[in-house]
Amino acid sequence: MKSYIIGILSLLFAVVTTGCHGTIHEHPDEGNASVTLTMNVKKSGPELYKVIEYVGNERHEYQAMDYELPNTRSNLAQTMAEFLAMNSIDLDKWDLRLIWELYDGSRDDIRNGDARLLQRDFSIVNYEVDQPSHTITFDAPSGRYTLLAWADFVPKGSNEDFYYDTDDLNQLMSYLERRRNCTDNDQRDCFSQAYDFVIEDIDFEGQARHYETTLIRPQGRYVVLATDYEKYKTLTDIPVEENIVQVKYPSFVNVGYTVVEQRPNDGQPGLSYNHTPSTYDFDGNEMVCVADDYSFVNGEVSYVNINMGVYNPFEALLSTNKNIEIPLYADRLTVVIGKFLATSTGSGGINMDDGFEDEFVIPYAVDQNQFGDRNNLITNK
Repeated sequence: MKSYIIGILSLLFAVVTTGCHGTIHEHPDEGNASVTLTMNVKKSGPELYKVIEYVGNERHEYQAMDYELPNTRSNLAQTMAEFLAMNSIDLDKWDLRLIWELYDGSRDDIRNGDARLLQRDFSIVNYEVDQPSHTITFDAPSGRYTLLAWADFVPKGSNEDFYYDTDDLNQLMSYLERRRNCTDNDQRDCFSQAYDFVIEDIDFEGQARHYETTLIRPQGRYVVLATDYEKYKTLTDIPVEENIVQVKYPSFVNVGYTVVEQRPNDGQPGLSYNHTPSTYDFDGNEMVCVADDYSFVNGEVSYVNINMGVYNPFEALLSTNKNIEIPLYADRLTVVIGKFLATSTGSGGINMDDGFEDEFVIPYAVDQNQFGDRNNLITNK
């Protein structure tokens, strides 16, 4: 009889422990932990990754520390950091929105559809502080958990999607029309993180546990600088800011992203956008920004190719530059430098006529479909 009772008790204990929340160690914990989870957003600008310089049709690639700006003492990395800070988000118009999903389970469980969504919520985060962050608290038993977090900028006073569709953090998508028509790219910045953490060794009910993670940029950014601004000014009195640069991706550019996989999951061919040129001062040597954009990337270097056409306010084509190859790395900035404004490269020889006055002359016909519908150049600024 005694052995029978012991056998029954052993069986009951096995059934009870099997039905409990999955644990990661041999001994059951005492109740739930009181969990505090802090999500930081990396506010500092992307570091300079590489410099690509085009000299005529020749392409030269430099590590950031190895490149020196011609005819200037300015440090490119420092100057670009200052430029990005100067052109940072207008917080009178934009809020930083943070969205998170908390799962009971690992990333593998999420991929397999076996994880349980515990909560999905959002918060508007103060972007004016040195370290933007948001903290959530919850009670949870021992086990493995996964946080998926995403932050982007939305119009002031709104929590609705603007540049990105965030209904599913595993199937994020850029709104392509807003991407194409955006002339100020700073507010298209975004941040993400997939964070796994384990709760274990709970000695008593409500024992405190604290976890912390940082959201970083899942995109690489590039800026294209034209070095021939002085030549441009000798050819016309039209302010360079009144021109329009149309940038086209002849191949794919990544426009979708999955946070749980931390990689792009969708690309689109043939996208284009218009850019309004602006001038930057590098220790007295002015350059013109003629292109500026982002692309989702994974943990490895990715490449995009662009074609550029520069048009004056009267829709006359000033220069074309094709097949500009740009390497991108997540949370990094790539700078492309060359004579893109008043001299064409790799385009069959269309150049600005040095003898014109107050207008631009195109010396022969070009394929007007190369950069899309030019009738949209003004209306889509």
